[in-house]
Amino acid sequence: MSKTILFFLLFLFPSFLLNAQYEDYQVDSIVIHKQYKQKTVVGLSNEIAKDFEDRRCILRAFYIYITYNMKYDVKAGNESQRRMEMYYSEGNIRKGDEQEMETLLKINKGVCWHFGTLFAKLCAVQGIDVELITGTRRGLELPETLTANHLWNAVEIDGEMKMIECTINSTLPYNKEDYDELFLVDPEVFIYSSIPLDPAKQYLEKPINYAAFKRLVWPSTMFNLLQVKELAPSFKYIKPRRDGSAQINFKLGDFRQIDYIEVFQNNRLIKSIPVKKAAISFTLPITTKGELSIQTVKIKNGYRYQHYLLDYEVM
Repeated sequence: MSKTILFFLLFLFPSFLLNAQYEDYQVDSIVIHKQYKQKTVVGLSNEIAKDFEDRRCILRAFYIYITYNMKYDVKAGNESQRRMEMYYSEGNIRKGDEQEMETLLKINKGVCWHFGTLFAKLCAVQGIDVELITGTRRGLELPETLTANHLWNAVEIDGEMKMIECTINSTLPYNKEDYDELFLVDPEVFIYSSIPLDPAKQYLEKPINYAAFKRLVWPSTMFNLLQVKELAPSFKYIKPRRDGSAQINFKLGDFRQIDYIEVFQNNRLIKSIPVKKAAISFTLPITTKGELSIQTVKIKNGYRYQHYLLDYEVM
């Protein structure tokens, strides 16, 4: 091959990559390592999106930019509330909203309202319709009544609604699992961690009420990553049947990530189940009250990786 042809191919190669379908980790790498200069919503949206053509890649790029670069700061949230109380007319509120976004892009600090709003605005510039949803996020303590103490996003992709949570506790150095956990989550899975004020925004065939939400099992990182669906029982309190046993069923949307399910009762291993399909079903003898813990195991490169999946309290 002549030097002229080789040079021509090397020149075209970056352009070919620009239009290629990227995997999530490739999108993440591009966004994390690139220095973005724009400090307006429109400018930043176009600067980030120009590296991607696929809609899903653009969503991922905006999500990574926010979650990787923005830090949660309650003081920034308090300042936002103070400013918003100063605005009276609709025009002033809109102007204040724009001011908030410009400030966010300068200081990279905010709260859930900032992150979710910025994500929706970045997407809107590219013609992608994204919803803002308010509600309650599960924490160590839940309010007595359903209230708007959190905000997240919903977007339609491939004909289905998915949830995106831009307020995450990311860790450095970059760990892909941190960012996968709350990106394009099925509503059936996301409801375990957050419940909207508007039941219709749950995007479930059968929306649940706040009382039921408070009783649901606590979602772990692996719960979201594996997309645990059709969980039964879904409440954190489990009551054995008359014969002293308990039946547990669920489906894993991405079961290939793990090799085994291990079940512990009061920190004692009582069952190990190889995972070879999405549907998981097993019966357990329940002899004492206490805690029932279900964990996942992945064997990789000779190492054993173990993570919590579900925790029940036995009545």
